Amino acid sequence: EKIKLKKGNKGPLPGPGSETGASTGGKGKQPNYASNKAHLANIRVVQPNLVYTVGLAMDICHENVLKELTYFGQSGKLVKISVNRTNQYVSSHASKQHGPTGSAYVTFKRPEDALKCIKMIDGETWKGRQVKACFGTTKYCNAFLKGVTCTNPECLYLHEFADDEDCLTKEEVAAGLLPVRFMAMGATNTFKPR
Repeated sequence: EKIKLKKGNKGPLPGPGSETGASTGGKGKQPNYASNKAHLANIRVVQPNLVYTVGLAMDICHENVLKELTYFGQSGKLVKISVNRTNQYVSSHASKQHGPTGSAYVTFKRPEDALKCIKMIDGETWKGRQVKACFGTTKYCNAFLKGVTCTNPECLYLHEFADDEDCLTKEEVAAGLLPVRFMAMGATNTFKPR
């Protein structure tokens, strides 16, 4: 069951019996707070300016290297790069031959640059490794879901409701589905419309 979310609500989730907040689209029924919280914890929100990339050779999987024009810097103005070198990926035949790979979340200033990046690098080979790229997702902050103020000033998770059209379940993300509006932007290489 999809929950329709109201954009722009910056406060915590409403409690039981509240007259505001998320709506299930049912006729006059208010959603159950506990089920909403559980549902939202499993939602991922596609971010139009965020690129998630896997298959990065460990010698280039560093923020200062990846921001260069040779790599992500060629696609547009970068806001942030966050690399993951600890959960190294080794499963394909090529990776077993060449060793582990890392991943990165790359935030661009403009969504058009993120799309350009995905189209340019998805399936390319960098340092002998095939790179895969797609739009990145984020989730709701646990503090937001608990109805309390987030105390982490560097929290990268959502603290307000996202547009329902940008929301996917974990299963939809794993299946390679993408909201229709992203498909309309031109994201067609490895995605299927939801």
